[in-house]
Amino acid sequence: MKLLSQNADRLVFQLDPREVEILRQLVQVGLTAERGPIRMSQKPEALPEGALEDFAAAMEQSRAAGRALLQRVFEPQGGYLQEASGGARGCGLTLTRPDLEQLLQALNELKLAHWERLGCPDEEAPDEPESLEDLPSLMVIDLVNQVQMLLLRALASED
Repeated sequence: MKLLSQNADRLVFQLDPREVEILRQLVQVGLTAERGPIRMSQKPEALPEGALEDFAAAMEQSRAAGRALLQRVFEPQGGYLQEASGGARGCGLTLTRPDLEQLLQALNELKLAHWERLGCPDEEAPDEPESLEDLPSLMVIDLVNQVQMLLLRALASED
């Protein structure tokens, strides 16, 4: 993944065919991923009245926006992904800065959903699956980490 151009409004990334397929698979998985209920690090009774409900509503609104963005990535008309021109292989991914932030957040939500499926293991937990049922979630987490890293690295290399 390479950042081809950017201006104040738009960023254009070049994705090779392998990266396009990884993104396609993550989008499909991301559209069906469900997170558990919102958990607070402090006791809910210590929060001001209505704060937990307001936070939960804001989180659900953010998650819905992330799912909507994921749906638009591969839309044939008006989607974020365009076939490369001039004989180049792969695709161009054109995003606004807010859309890029939303994509990173949607990918993070996908990663968290699979982390929760694994039982929220500690950071010190081994990377090997405890059972074969854990393998798909570990793969999704790893792929999301790679895509997020590539997007952020491409941004950092142009700053």
